[in-house]
Amino acid sequence: MLRPIAEALSAAGLPAGARILVALSGGADSTALLLALKELGIPTAALHVHHGIRGAEADRDADFCRELCHAQGIPFRLCRLDVPALAAARGEGLEETARAERYRLLKTHAAELGCDFIATAHNLEDNAETVLLHLVRGTGLSGLCGIPARRGNILRPLLTVSRREIETFLAQRGQSFVTDSTNACTDLSRNRIRNLVMPELLRLNPAFPEAVRRMTENLSADEALLCSLSEGELSAEEISALPEPLAARRLRRAYTDFCGLILPQEATHRALALCRSRCPSAEIHLPGCRLCRAYDRLYFAPLNAQPAALPERRLILGGETEIPEAGLLLRANYCTAPQKVHNSLNSFYLSCDRIDGHLVVRSRRTGDTFKKSPKAGRRSLKRLFIDDRIPAALRGLQAVIADGSSVAAIIGYGADADRLALPGAQAIHIEIISPAE
Repeated sequence: MLRPIAEALSAAGLPAGARILVALSGGADSTALLLALKELGIPTAALHVHHGIRGAEADRDADFCRELCHAQGIPFRLCRLDVPALAAARGEGLEETARAERYRLLKTHAAELGCDFIATAHNLEDNAETVLLHLVRGTGLSGLCGIPARRGNILRPLLTVSRREIETFLAQRGQSFVTDSTNACTDLSRNRIRNLVMPELLRLNPAFPEAVRRMTENLSADEALLCSLSEGELSAEEISALPEPLAARRLRRAYTDFCGLILPQEATHRALALCRSRCPSAEIHLPGCRLCRAYDRLYFAPLNAQPAALPERRLILGGETEIPEAGLLLRANYCTAPQKVHNSLNSFYLSCDRIDGHLVVRSRRTGDTFKKSPKAGRRSLKRLFIDDRIPAALRGLQAVIADGSSVAAIIGYGADADRLALPGAQAIHIEIISPAE
């Protein structure tokens, strides 16, 4: 079993010295994976998630995993959850909630433990069962591709290894494992597939899981090609102009990159409708996030995210002021305005005589106005930003320099025309040096 695992890790591009966090349930698959990685000389750690579902049996599994890692000298972490309570609060199913929380914890602890990758123990039969589940629920090409061998930093090195090979590997080493009693319960869809459907398919073709693996390998190549053709920006206009298979893939890939989930078909259709809508500003709720449209621009945001805003900061005179939320670094100094004043969007001279109190950097406020040039009329910042198509969710990150009475300048727009210094007058020179690092 070591050879196919090593080949899978090589194909996934595992660099030398990389450290892997194993999702350890204590079952045969994850136990074998943990031992195999150790035998291959790969630095590992393990995480076990106690979901708070199976009572004493779950306690037994946690104890087994802890003792196994202690005996093997492998760093171990145990996380406890109350999945039933979380699922009820979210209005989700137990399986869906448990999976989402498990992956969230894996990512968090991988970072804390200095692990470059996460490994789960999905095997050859798991892949076939997943394809069958997708068929039952209705799927497109991506669903027929089965479980990916790698998605981001998540690896699945056992996808070409059968359950029989896994159990033989453990028996040869005299290694025990635990069994989840709920695996025999046919109330769950996957268990019905595993215990009732798979045996019949294996009678038709004893090599059915391997046949599914060959199919998913071929179809994955087709899917990869279509996905490469769909690459591009999240532009409503561009996506609307694409053939629907490519448009859907562009949205699904961006969604997965943002929240690590797969976008359901119904949600994909709603996202496409948002792109094709004539409404320039709208949003829809998707599983785990929101898809927002601001004119032609599309972006994902957390479900409970509030519009971003800058904390108010006093502008440092004779030094630099960093605005990390907006990626800005400002320099401000007292000076005498030159005889030939050159003001630009990134460098301008404010008249000291026209400043009321000290200067601060902040977000826009209700009632703020701005005058672009001496002959221009004064406009509200809200209307200015709308006309310039700045997305509503990003307007709070538009840095405003103001004094005690009104706006003196806007980063990216320059100084208010009524605040500019005359040649030879006492002034404050403000420069945008570079994006803050």
